[in-house]
Amino acid sequence: MAIRPYVLLSAAVSVDGRLDDTARDRLVLSNQRDLDRVDGERAAADAILVGANTLRKDNSRLVAANSLSRSRRIARGKSEHPLKVTVTASAELDPGLAFWHCGGAKLVFTVDAAFTRARRALGASGSRADPSLLALRAVGLP
Repeated sequence: MAIRPYVLLSAAVSVDGRLDDTARDRLVLSNQRDLDRVDGERAAADAILVGANTLRKDNSRLVAANSLSRSRRIARGKSEHPLKVTVTASAELDPGLAFWHCGGAKLVFTVDAAFTRARRALGASGSRADPSLLALRAVGLP
């Protein structure tokens, strides 16, 4: 039997069903126990996907923080941290964000119109980020 890929969505939601509010600051909805659980999920994942707006607002590192979890990844033949992936239509990507400066490999998906802007924004930073960039093209589905 073939092993199929799957996606795990992890999100903290308020009692009234919201992921966030309209304030500028990040709305923290998790306690330490939940944050530890999320770190375990990150450590088990092949990749972590985050939207560019979340990056801009939260300035998240998106790494496996627990050193034991990272050691287990390496023992299984995986990289220390999962691949970090972001999706952006505008390519308004700040090269100073923590996302680019820690953890392992990064991948940016963007649209053709923003590809050059993304390359310029990230390539000119002189950071260790060196993300791979992929342009998405709209395709019609039957």
